[in-house]
Order: sequence, then structure tokens, then C-alpha cells
Amino acid sequence: MADEAKGYSEEELALIVARALDERDAKKAAEAEAKEALVTKFEEGLEQGKEEGKKEALEEAKAWAEKKAPGYMQHARPGSEDDGDPKKGPMEAFRYWAKKGDPGAAKALTPSGRNVEHLGEEFLKTLSPDQKTILSQGGTGTYLVPDGFVAEILPLRDNASFVRQMGVRIIQTNLPVVDIPAESTSVANFTRSAEANAYTTDIPAFAQNQVTVQKWTLRHTASEEFLEDDATNFDQWFSRSLARSMARTESYYVAIGNGTNQHEGIFEGGTTDALTFDSSGNITADEIFELMMVLKTEYQPDAAWLMDNDTWRYLATLRDSNNWAFGAADYLTISNDGSAQAGTLYGRPVFLQGDIPVRAASTTVIMVGDPYYYGLVERKGLTIARNPFLQQAEGLVDFFSHFRQSGKVLAEEAWAGGLMHS
Repeated sequence: MADEAKGYSEEELALIVARALDERDAKKAAEAEAKEALVTKFEEGLEQGKEEGKKEALEEAKAWAEKKAPGYMQHARPGSEDDGDPKKGPMEAFRYWAKKGDPGAAKALTPSGRNVEHLGEEFLKTLSPDQKTILSQGGTGTYLVPDGFVAEILPLRDNASFVRQMGVRIIQTNLPVVDIPAESTSVANFTRSAEANAYTTDIPAFAQNQVTVQKWTLRHTASEEFLEDDATNFDQWFSRSLARSMARTESYYVAIGNGTNQHEGIFEGGTTDALTFDSSGNITADEIFELMMVLKTEYQPDAAWLMDNDTWRYLATLRDSNNWAFGAADYLTISNDGSAQAGTLYGRPVFLQGDIPVRAASTTVIMVGDPYYYGLVERKGLTIARNPFLQQAEGLVDFFSHFRQSGKVLAEEAWAGGLMHS
């Protein structure tokens, strides 16, 4: 055997084999140790990633709660992927919550979609009671409605409200009070300057229009049977009802609000005595044209009329009796397309609001002006609270809705009013 092993003795050969086996075992042990270290490093990295992800979620949700920004819409917690789940998706979950009152269908999400209830006690301990309420409002019955439901309401509101169609300046904000600058003196014209001559200097004065965003509330009551019966189309009724109420509210206050804890209306903040009519009860065609001409030229191109339905009907009767059709142009047209615009007067759109004063002595009954110089300030969002207990004995469920809005005339001279004679 020793001869076959190149002259090694049997003892030497055994030693060589033992050394080879030791090297093999050492190599396997090193490989196993390296593999174990790699696994450990991977697991540590995975855990670190989890902690960083959780920390990111906590920071994001905390910042959202502190900001209380209505731009972050609360969505319902998505249900399972089964098509038959009544709580699947934001809209379905909202309808389910409105009908059944299931708080599990109305849990808040952070902006990136993480469910707040999964953030744990560690995060909740860092919040104030108000912040906890914001992040988990299902327990209080409060629900900031999803974008889809708001999207059903707003077009209905916009179609019914002259404010949205007239073209007023709409400012969305997260602030409770907003300062809107507006020119209090007219900007000067350009002047011709010779070569190398100094520029003509104009420093316009700006007034600060401070607008406090007010809270507007409404309570709806529905029977339990109405909510339970799918054939009643509760969500369609609710969206239309909210839209009509919102449209009537903003139309009323933008037109005639007195500015105290409410909008400053156009009839309150504009120049209401720009022209005094000759009569205490009648208006002539010439006076309507004169009123338009009283408005400063720079505000005329985008001007619109605002008046009561009765005043508009009265003016419509003047079209034939006073020959308002000059040549081929009809200076008073009536619209019947279902929009908030009632027609045109001297080529400018006419909008109506039923609470504006009608023809009476010493009363401003018509305003004409540039809608851009009215600022409507609103906070995005609509909040609804469901209360099934308030009238439970009568089988009724209450819904409490609110939005926040206010407005102000930004330049008095941009609006000219027709005042009836005393």
C-alpha cells in the first residue's frame, strides 16, 4: 500500500487524509458562518427597514394631525377584494356607513393610505385628544366625505349657485383668517419717455381685505326605513339636498350678506348709490344704460348684472315697450338653458338672487360690476356626522353637515348700484 501511495508510509498517509478532512470541515464551517452572517445582516436590514417605514408612517400621520388640513380627505377603510363586500372602496364604504352607521367603515387614513388604527399605541400617546379625534373619527360618528361623493355634490351646487357661474374670485385656504390685497387706487397709465429719460413712477396703494372663514351647518333627518330601503336611493337624495342647501346659502350671503360673522355681500360692499333713478318705483331703459356707463370703463368688459327675479321680469317688459332692440342687436335677451344665468343685458350676463330687494323707495335694486373683485374664501371639504340616537324613539337618524366659507367685496368701485328715488 505504501508503494501505491508514492512511498508514503501508512501512518503518513493517514495523517494526510486527516489533514484533508480537517481542511474540508474548516471550509464548510467558514461557508456556514459566512452564510449565517449574511442572513443575520439581511434580517437586521429588514428589521431596520420596518422600523424606518413605521417611523415614516408615524411622522407623516402626526404631521397630518397637527396640521388638521382639510385638503387631506378622509377615506373609508377599504374592505376585502370580494365584489360582494358592502364596504369596498371609499364611496361604497361611505354609503354603507351612512345607512348602517358602522364605524369600521369610516376609519381615517393618512395621506399615503396607511390606516391610522394600525399605527399603534406608541403613536397615539404622542397626540393630543383633538388630534386623536381627527385621526380616528369613526368613534364620534364624524366623517369627512370622500372625494367621489363631494364630486357628486359640487356640480349640482355650481349649477344652482350664481356665485360659481358669475366668475367671482374663489380662494381655497387652510387658514381661519385670510388677508386679500386689492388696489385702493387705480394704476397709472404708461407714459411716453424720450431716450435715456427716467421712468414715470407709480406706486399703487393696496388695501388689505380681511376675511374670516365662517362655519355653516345643516341638520338632515331621515327615517330608518328610508335608509334601509335601497330603492329610495338615499345617497342621490342626500347629495342633491346638500347641493341645493349649499347653493342657496352662498348665493344669499354673496348677494346681500351684511359682513358681520358672515359674507360681505355685493349689495353691502359695492357702491350702492352710483346712480339714483328718477322714480321710487319705475326704471327706464335709458337709466339701465346710464348705470352701465357709471361703472368705470376698466370694469365694464367683464361686468355682470345682479338683481331680484321681480326686477328682471320688470326689465323684460321694457324691451318691447321702450324699443330696446337697436338695429340688429337685441340689448336684452332671456336665457332658458337651466343655468344660473337668466340672460344678458347690454351684452353682459344677468344673474338673479331671490332675496335681493325689489323696487321700493330709497332701495338699491340692481348691481353691475366685475365679479373678479369679489373674493369667496373657502376651506376644502365637507364634514358629516351621523347620530342615530338623538331621535331613536321616533325611528329617525340625524345627519349633521358643515362646510366653511366667507367672502368680501375687494374693490368698492368695481360695483355700481342703481338706487330707487326716495
